[in-house]
Amino acid sequence: MLNVNYQDSHCLASFPSVVPLDSNHVSVVENISTRLTFTKDEHVFQAGMPVNSVYVLVSGRIKLYRLSNLGRQVIQWFSYPGELFGLTDLNFTQQTTRSLYAQACETTEVLQVPKQAFVQLLTKDPELSMLVIQHLSSRLNLAGDLLLCMTSDNATHKVIKLILRLYERYASHDLNHQIIDVNLTHQELADMVGLCRQTMTTILSQLRKAQFIDFCGQKIIVCNADALHGMLTQS
Repeated sequence: MLNVNYQDSHCLASFPSVVPLDSNHVSVVENISTRLTFTKDEHVFQAGMPVNSVYVLVSGRIKLYRLSNLGRQVIQWFSYPGELFGLTDLNFTQQTTRSLYAQACETTEVLQVPKQAFVQLLTKDPELSMLVIQHLSSRLNLAGDLLLCMTSDNATHKVIKLILRLYERYASHDLNHQIIDVNLTHQELADMVGLCRQTMTTILSQLRKAQFIDFCGQKIIVCNADALHGMLTQS
């Protein structure tokens, strides 16, 4: 039986609409899949490729992004162990192509499931079908949240909105503060809201100096969520 590293997926438990596959479903999927390993920065798939498979993340982390007209990455979301990914462009009756890039953020293991085998599995397993619907709904909501983060002309407000969205979805208790339990580099945060890394680093440093946030490695600790909300009401 395949061992999915759910310990790398703390954030999933704190946001119930993002539901990883349970061990039983992972075992079923494993029987019709191929196990693949990708090194850091290697792509699982790229935009323009035909959609022939869907994937289950076993270990590691996957970044899913688009490229802007200027060639800049715009991160849509990240996938964590136990999650399905590669569903966005899936069409059950027609051949489609990928609109997203999926890139390994570290050494990553996935299960590659052929499209037709996956479709057949869904017709036999209503519970899995409901999980897929829930997964797609969650990703749609997340994409809307990130779009909201990018609507402000104020760079500081963009960063605060992003932090608060991540806080609402991925926060876990840690002493008297809330830690956003997902590792994100300053570059990845910047790519999520269309800023350069230097601007993101400067704003995060300002928020830390004001004691609104702090850091634990590559994780953000929210020290004063009320103050962050308050900054959004300021002109």
